[in-house]
Amino acid sequence: MSPPRRWRAWVGNPLVGLPAAAAAVALLSVVGLVLLGLPVLGLGGGDDGERGGPDATPAGPDGLSVAAARTPAHRVLARTFAALPGDWEPQGELLAAASVPHPLACVDVVPTVALSRTHQLGGDDVQVTVAAYAAGVGADALARMVEEVAACAPSAVGVTPVGELDLGAEGVRLAVSGTDTDYRVLVWRRGDVLGFVSGTVEQSLDAAAAAADDALAPELAAHCVTEGSTREDALRNAAYAGGRFTGRVERRLLRGDRVPVPEVPPAYATAGVVATPLPAPPAEAVEVDLPAVPAHPHWPDLPAPVAEPVRPEPVVPQRTEMRAPQRVPDADGPGCGWAFTATAEPDYDTASVERENTAAIRRTREALTADGERWRVDVLAYWIAHRTYLDQVAAWNAYAAEVEAVAAAWAVTEQAWAAYEAAHAQWEVTEKDRTDLLEDQDQAREQYADQGAQCLVWYEADPNSVDYLLNCPPEVPQVLSIPVPVPLPEPQPPADPRPAGQ
Repeated sequence: MSPPRRWRAWVGNPLVGLPAAAAAVALLSVVGLVLLGLPVLGLGGGDDGERGGPDATPAGPDGLSVAAARTPAHRVLARTFAALPGDWEPQGELLAAASVPHPLACVDVVPTVALSRTHQLGGDDVQVTVAAYAAGVGADALARMVEEVAACAPSAVGVTPVGELDLGAEGVRLAVSGTDTDYRVLVWRRGDVLGFVSGTVEQSLDAAAAAADDALAPELAAHCVTEGSTREDALRNAAYAGGRFTGRVERRLLRGDRVPVPEVPPAYATAGVVATPLPAPPAEAVEVDLPAVPAHPHWPDLPAPVAEPVRPEPVVPQRTEMRAPQRVPDADGPGCGWAFTATAEPDYDTASVERENTAAIRRTREALTADGERWRVDVLAYWIAHRTYLDQVAAWNAYAAEVEAVAAAWAVTEQAWAAYEAAHAQWEVTEKDRTDLLEDQDQAREQYADQGAQCLVWYEADPNSVDYLLNCPPEVPQVLSIPVPVPLPEPQPPADPRPAGQ
């Protein structure tokens, strides 16, 4: 059996939208089950599906008993339910010809036969459904459920994939939520048979899914052609695929000759185009670090920007091998095979198939030839683009050199301004110190004169007075002995580097 494929790979598959022609043979009856008060099986109108034990015989698509035409799918599903653990407590009867669980039934891919029953596991209700689809349809049915159910489910119900389920060929966990609705549906696939368990307790769901798969796997092993089928296998089913039917296709390997490297036309060679390796080594484009614009007058201005060089994309190598689709007989069928669900084997007209196979080989050889011509054109275009790239690099590097020269000139200007501003700041300090000294000396002279005048008053009044004897003559202020510095010339700002008129 192929290893499990993950449900993420289904998104975007071209099979989305295939007609559900399998509905013509579906054994669909509508069943309404309630799981903890929630509808679990899809509702489609009509009577309930037939009830009975594992050997109950459902009605056929023609409304008649199919006891004589029971398929392996009927027997596998019935025996699967008979093999479920004996300690599970059935809640109601086994429903034959039931739909898949709600809301997945809104996806328009109908199983050929399905059985369903609700059981109680340790007090938790779990609905188990096993559905068999027409040959090759199983993988597409599961993928479409994941892709389409969110859009086709009732507007009040949201359905979200919340993880993978490592059972069978592939599986997914779906969360169903809405107003007063919150449960899980676990879905997995073996070939064209899908298993579903629905409920609210994840631990019980995991246990139920594992046990149901353990019951299904041995029953299916002897009947399913391949459990690891793919979505593309649905194209082998003519009734389901409709106009997209391909039948079983094998790929025949065809090889073509390698096209020689083209020569550079003289006109291009004159323009400097040369044959280079593929891909050509890159030219060195230096980094450009634009300087910050100075706050002071500056010159020169930055050069006009140029486009940064872009290396041409490498040439896609020439394809020298391709595989031509060749339809071959499909006796067993895709997925679980034609016999499993009594799917009609597509017609195979040998003469018509051979004509189409021959045409496919011709088209493939033509494609090989066309790709060689494409490669020659692309190589020449690459060399031309590489020449342009080299010119871009040269222009870019010249631009970078101009930017560097401008940055250097700006740096000189900024250094001159920094020196000027430092010198002017120091001049201001010195000038302030000189001015402060002059002011202090003027104030000291006034004070000394005032003191002298007072001494004269005291002397004239009484030369022997205490005031005169203690305070006179006044002491000369020391500040008057400090020499006053010669004033320095004020520093001048740098000359404007801009040309006159700029």
